[in-house]
Amino acid sequence: MSQCKRPVDVGKGPVRVCGGAVNWRRLGLGFRFCGMGIPADMVVNAMIAAMAAHANQPCETIYHVGSSVSNPVKYKSIQESGYNYFSKHPWINKDGKPVIVGKIKVLNSMDSFQRYFALRYVLPLQGLQVVNSALCHAFNGTYTDLKRKISFVLRLVELYKPYLFSKSFYDDINTEKLRQLVRQNEVEANVFYFDPKTIKWDDYFEHIHIPGAVKHPLIWMI
Repeated sequence: MSQCKRPVDVGKGPVRVCGGAVNWRRLGLGFRFCGMGIPADMVVNAMIAAMAAHANQPCETIYHVGSSVSNPVKYKSIQESGYNYFSKHPWINKDGKPVIVGKIKVLNSMDSFQRYFALRYVLPLQGLQVVNSALCHAFNGTYTDLKRKISFVLRLVELYKPYLFSKSFYDDINTEKLRQLVRQNEVEANVFYFDPKTIKWDDYFEHIHIPGAVKHPLIWMI
């Protein structure tokens, strides 16, 4: 799970709002791990509410807008929601055929990931390197491409490892006080909602987040 590494300035005032975003990776995630997530519209609502609350009150206040305390995201929900969605709504490949999805292999520790990755990818690459050398570098293109992809994945693992296996929780006491302030006005409470306890993560991922990502894709090319 990813989050802002440092507070983000809101307008010109000293109010800070930190938001979390779901990062869906297959790199060593286990079902027992939980994390922080929050839909972007809730972050925006919290920013607007914070600016209004501190319009004439100069002070230093940090709001963590996330769910790790009140409604943590279970990676199991992300994985199962993805499987359910793409089983019902498969991608269509360039040949016009549906792409059949399978269950994600779950790895609960870095040790298990490294063993799996070494046996499945690193050792075959080393074998290809030997064959490539024996055949006068006939497979140079294939070897170089596969080595680049493997190096890229291993780099991602190193970058995301502190977040994937983090057991941190982010204090949202200030944000809860802000929510209580907003609830005093029923109209504003209905418009500027940002209470993560109302989110049903399974339903959110399967019916909102993933369909939105499919409709407006952010494609990673390896």
